[in-house]
Amino acid sequence: MMEFCPICGSKVEKTTTEETYEYKGMQLRVKDLPIFCCSGCGEEFINEEEIGPINKKLDLLYREAENLLTPEEIVKIRKNYLYTQEDFARIVGGGVKAFAKYENGAVVQSRPMDNLLRILKAYPYTIDVLIDKSSRMIPLQQGNLNYRPQIQDPYKYRLNSDFTLEELKEAI
Repeated sequence: MMEFCPICGSKVEKTTTEETYEYKGMQLRVKDLPIFCCSGCGEEFINEEEIGPINKKLDLLYREAENLLTPEEIVKIRKNYLYTQEDFARIVGGGVKAFAKYENGAVVQSRPMDNLLRILKAYPYTIDVLIDKSSRMIPLQQGNLNYRPQIQDPYKYRLNSDFTLEELKEAI
């Protein structure tokens, strides 16, 4: 807990304030935002230890404004493939720790990662493109490589330029 102002050294007092954050026309109003006010210079400081839940709300605001997948949606996509976080992170890239942070909401995924996850959600069999089946990098587990969606016309979705513009927009 902060006791003295890092700028002037005077005593600080803990209080709360209301703050409105805005991003791309969307707003998040935070009531009772804990802050420290310096009795000497009047500077205000946010307590880093108490800001965590507010940062998560700000991340959700950002995800919504940028139309990015939520952590829950990311978990659902991975679980549909029956992969562990570690295995799925190796397949899609970005690192095991980073992927765990996407799923628990500690870090917001990049637009390219979000697009990749949306494609995998819309076209589950495209994961085959990312898996090097001759490699031992991804352990074979019962069920995780045998998933195939029920497709009426399997040739409609060949992994080349046969996608229509509407299908690509839908996936992204």
